[in-house]
Amino acid sequence: MKTKRSAQVELVGLVIFVLLFAVGLLFVVINRATPPAHSFSDEYVYEELAFNFILASLKHDTSCGYTVEELVKDVIYNHNIGACGDTTPAVVLNETLSDLLNFSLRTWGYDYEYVIMFQDQEYFRYQQGCAAYQERPSAALQPLPIGGVNAKNIFVSLSLCYA
Repeated sequence: MKTKRSAQVELVGLVIFVLLFAVGLLFVVINRATPPAHSFSDEYVYEELAFNFILASLKHDTSCGYTVEELVKDVIYNHNIGACGDTTPAVVLNETLSDLLNFSLRTWGYDYEYVIMFQDQEYFRYQQGCAAYQERPSAALQPLPIGGVNAKNIFVSLSLCYA
């Protein structure tokens, strides 16, 4: 009788071992199957790139002889700059930003959403990828102050989306 009981204990031990091994194997398979979450350093790199890109793009010279920032303020608020050669400042601004985004962020393989807003109205939107469901770190936002008594801000935002 003692041998039979000892065999049952061994069998129960073997079953417990197999169950633990199966649970461990399931845990490993699930961890390998799920894509890794983006780390804090990934988010930092995306946010810094977005913020620095906005600052650099606003200081970029256009074919008109003005910076992008000056054209944004003029097109949206001031309307002081006359024609830029054969075209308007809005067309020059649109072409300059399109080229700048295409030859940098798009070439580097980033999906992006670049928006220029004033008083809750979008004036310019450039988008490559960035579907509504795509995860993205918080957008970089740069205000452009407009002088005057009732000063308002134009806002330029850039979201880089995870691929």
